[in-house]
Amino acid sequence: MGDNFWIGYIVGSAIGIGGALGGGMAMVNEIPSVSTVQQGYVAPSQLEVELQDADHNGEDETVLLVDDIPYLMMYDSNGTPQLFEYSIQPAEVIPNQR
Repeated sequence: MGDNFWIGYIVGSAIGIGGALGGGMAMVNEIPSVSTVQQGYVAPSQLEVELQDADHNGEDETVLLVDDIPYLMMYDSNGTPQLFEYSIQPAEVIPNQR
């Protein structure tokens, strides 16, 4: 049997095992396009999730946009997800006094 057979067999077996372990369903990371929800709840169609290095420290932060208003998504000390509205202000330039 050729190399292509064994590559196909290994890949097919891995997919079969992954399907069996995952209940046969692929995980999809999508926001539903529903626009009508129970009163007081945010409709999924109003949400957008982004990664941004908002504080320019080289690490991305998770940002949730609700109707184009940015919120940082963070965990508190108990591991509970929290949303914080934020804004970025330009750096202030202070001339040296010589």
